Amino acid sequence: MMMVRAFELWNVDHVIALKFPAFYIGHLNKTLWLIHQYRQAYDLFDAGHTNLPPGQTGADLRALIRNSDNETLTENRRLFCISEVTIRQRLKKYNSFDAQVLIPPINDPALFTGNVTDRSNGDYIFAPGKWHEAPAFAT
Repeated sequence: MMMVRAFELWNVDHVIALKFPAFYIGHLNKTLWLIHQYRQAYDLFDAGHTNLPPGQTGADLRALIRNSDNETLTENRRLFCISEVTIRQRLKKYNSFDAQVLIPPINDPALFTGNVTDRSNGDYIFAPGKWHEAPAFAT
């Protein structure tokens, strides 16, 4: 969290952060399109499925993460999330922030224009945190 917080992007016009801890990046023109928070400090903690240590140490780490998230969430010019049920409701419940739901268009080829060879939309960097391919099935 501290390393990302100290990271500075001086040569970019706009940052669109997607998940923890990337949304800790400081920038004057930052939008958060929330895909994931550190769920082990939120609903998974409450459900007993956390990787935080038990006892006071875990409770202190949870408080640190949640307080840091709350501070960082105030820095965004716009706040979106990818899901009503899981992400928007969790953000309201645990952080008292509301976000507009903006569904990713990647499953609709008519809406997704992510052709990396097409530069008509200008220069940009797309850096996904995870890339999932469809599972291969034996025929």
